[in-house]
Amino acid sequence: MEKRNTTLVKAFICDWTKKEPIPAFVLELDIEKEAILNINLQDKAEEEIESEIEERLWEGKLVELRVLAGNKGVVLYTGIISYILKERIHIRELKERGNLQRRKDVKAKFVAESELCCLSVDIPEEIKITLRDISAGGIGFYANKEDIDKLILNEEYQTVFDGGDTSITLRFVLRWFMEMENGKINCGGQFNGLKKMDEMIIRKFVFDKEREERKALKEELEREEELRALMKELEKEKQTQAEEVKS
Repeated sequence: MEKRNTTLVKAFICDWTKKEPIPAFVLELDIEKEAILNINLQDKAEEEIESEIEERLWEGKLVELRVLAGNKGVVLYTGIISYILKERIHIRELKERGNLQRRKDVKAKFVAESELCCLSVDIPEEIKITLRDISAGGIGFYANKEDIDKLILNEEYQTVFDGGDTSITLRFVLRWFMEMENGKINCGGQFNGLKKMDEMIIRKFVFDKEREERKALKEELEREEELRALMKELEKEKQTQAEEVKS
């Protein structure tokens, strides 16, 4: 397969932690084989860069690579780090996982078990999934690793979503997926021909979830304020007792 020289193409290495992706430049990328990158942490000292690499990246680690590919947007790859030489990272077993779709609509996070099936095959097999977020533009979910061969990029799938008051059947195009270290497959789909009523149900679900989150946050802040007031009162009482002992 032909190698492509992609010098100075920006990319990010993701290790599925809560930390920010590590910025890098792609020096060489051979689709379905390997990639060579140079870590781009110009705002950090050499010791900090070495510490960051040592802490988050190591040989044999599965990582996700997000490459800024012009008109194609952000292309997702997964691969395994073969070796590290200072700031240079070599990734083997490179596999393209599709494009990262940016949904403009606000999405709601939730957890619900469901099933999906591919509509383009003669005898569709049901795949057990866990829904994780939804918006009026698309849906996110986790699938099991053993079902990875049943996931086909840019094919149409169907699943059932419980919107609270009613359940609706949704069709979407699978835009990307990637293997995760916990054995799950993270997937994202874009709705195809969403009915107006279904869109309204989804938007109401998202709105209700946002309202619940705001209410929970408000209650948490109120509890923190009560705790601060209690601690202040306790400190005041201690000072009063100390003054009484002195007198």
